[in-house]
Amino acid sequence: MEIENSSFSDAIHDGIVVVAFYAKYQKEHKKVDTILQELTNEFSNKVYVYKLNVDENPEIAKEFGINKIPSFGIFLDKKPKLKIEGIHPKSLFIDEINKLVR
Repeated sequence: MEIENSSFSDAIHDGIVVVAFYAKYQKEHKKVDTILQELTNEFSNKVYVYKLNVDENPEIAKEFGINKIPSFGIFLDKKPKLKIEGIHPKSLFIDEINKLVR
């Protein structure tokens, strides 16, 4: 699900939330979608997954120190817990999310 400045604070709620910070022009755009779909499938209703276009929402990207795209922010109970820069295997995301679930 795509979010923007106006919906960001509502999207970051209790529980685990993953936000992919991306730009449409980046060549990894499709890989970002694949990772997000895999996380959605893996965690179904346990993890909320969103995308935020940094070109259209630079304020949020700046607030969270997003300097490289793609980047992934992992939030727990409305607080940022981890930032992962670049494309990585699904297993890295799963391991990091499972650490927060425990």
